[in-house]
Amino acid sequence: MARFYTSGNNSRGNQFTAQGGNTQAVHTRGWDAGVEVRAHPLNGMGDQPDVFDIYMTTGSNGHGQSVLIGTVISTDHGPEFVPDNARTPVQGA
Repeated sequence: MARFYTSGNNSRGNQFTAQGGNTQAVHTRGWDAGVEVRAHPLNGMGDQPDVFDIYMTTGSNGHGQSVLIGTVISTDHGPEFVPDNARTPVQGA
């Protein structure tokens, strides 16, 4: 059984889904801006909480670097958003 699943709606309103494994990444973008979400278990360990890293991207034109803007992590009290105040460009993102 996959740990992560992705779902969305296309321009016709049809739903699509994608089954991931222990990690999953989704990138939604326009010409000059986009957002990528990468899902993985904390520290890469299967029995650890779910983590979703959120990146601001430069879109389809691809000029520039992706920037980590925050992380959502599952906790005992529900999901928690942790902003990345450094706003550091990430190579290879």
